Amino acid sequence: MPRLGHRPSTQILCVSYAQDPADKLARDSRRIVSSGWYRQIFATRLSPQRQAVPEFDTTAQGCRLATSVGGVLTGRGADIIIIIDDPLKPEETLSQTQRQAVNEWFDHTLYSRLNDKRRRRIILIMHRLSEDDLVGHVQDWQLVRFPAIAEDDETYRYETLWGPQCARRHRGEALHPGREPLAMLEQIRRLIGEHNFAGQYQQSPAPLGGGLVKAAWFMRYRPDELAARFERIVQSWDTTSKASEVNDFSACTPGGSRPRTSICSTFYGGAWNTPS
Repeated sequence: MPRLGHRPSTQILCVSYAQDPADKLARDSRRIVSSGWYRQIFATRLSPQRQAVPEFDTTAQGCRLATSVGGVLTGRGADIIIIIDDPLKPEETLSQTQRQAVNEWFDHTLYSRLNDKRRRRIILIMHRLSEDDLVGHVQDWQLVRFPAIAEDDETYRYETLWGPQCARRHRGEALHPGREPLAMLEQIRRLIGEHNFAGQYQQSPAPLGGGLVKAAWFMRYRPDELAARFERIVQSWDTTSKASEVNDFSACTPGGSRPRTSICSTFYGGAWNTPS
């Protein structure tokens, strides 16, 4: 709660997927603001007039309001900061209806709660579980991503009270080896599957190598490397049902197989609009 410490008149709105976790975070925040060490550092004081679980005020007319996704926010707003902490439960992200409901609630209700949209500060904290979750919905935001296993060499620069600092991590290293070493993360990957691990641990719901179908499985062949004859030739069609300029093309992918080996072409056999 350093923001309330430096500017006790700030109005902060915090959102979670349900009211119970929102209230729990609110109690934790109020405990910090009322602690002795916080009062020694900052002049911010809680107002005795309002110290309810979901909301507390400061003596400088600032506040912290806790609510849930879909909660009523009529007449309420935030000066600078809106914090969204896990707007969906993991099982809810499997539902397109649930994901769309959260995205629409953000667009039509939550975003309008900013008192000054020119100086907006909205912080979204969540693990990725779908490409069209709320993080994917607001793609133009500044993204801070810490995969559990580094996918590339990483360098992070940040400011502290003692000046600028730098942290580095090499590709393949665990984010927090003391808590979850690399061997444990690999065990978790095998247990929950590549797709779930990519979202919850790597913060990338589309795995680099593919979830069910791996990109490394596909090989490229020159025409002179193909077999002269195939034991079997298969065509896989993805057809459309309407003829319009805005509809997708029908596509066909031919493939051939021979004993003890398979060769699948890397090009479309044809692509065109089908009649309705």
